[in-house]
Amino acid sequence: MTAPAQVFDYKTAPRLALDRTSKRDRLAVVIIVAMLAVLAVRLHELIPRLGLFRPAVTVSVGGLAILLYRSERGTLGRLLRDPAARLLILYFGWACFGVPFALWPRGALGMLRLLYPAILLVLAILICPRSWDNFDRVLSGYVVAVASFALALVVSGRVVEGF
Repeated sequence: MTAPAQVFDYKTAPRLALDRTSKRDRLAVVIIVAMLAVLAVRLHELIPRLGLFRPAVTVSVGGLAILLYRSERGTLGRLLRDPAARLLILYFGWACFGVPFALWPRGALGMLRLLYPAILLVLAILICPRSWDNFDRVLSGYVVAVASFALALVVSGRVVEGF
């Protein structure tokens, strides 16, 4: 078989064959990119009416729930043994504990409400199977989300606060 035939013959390339793990990896990458697009890029601000659905909360809680539901057996145990996840949960607990003792409890509670979607995003990233392909896909999706947001802002001539 010639080299071009090997390149375009998907049956001989085991990496290109669709199996369960690659579908699971792709779902995890799509969910993480959606979470990044909403939480980091704030892509939902282009359509103001989406604010009624609270996209940050919906995407972060729903995305993590889907990832945990579709994950392999033992993923939650592996996540809870991960030192980064333990430190993140400890940090969130410390933030929750500090709210009643804050100088401005309402402001501290508001900051806590802004913090937990980001914590859920980090937990989702820790659940995603670790490979360079997944890293490339997440990074490419993030770049596309940022570029589309910037392009939409340039075309519409709008300015978003915080940028």
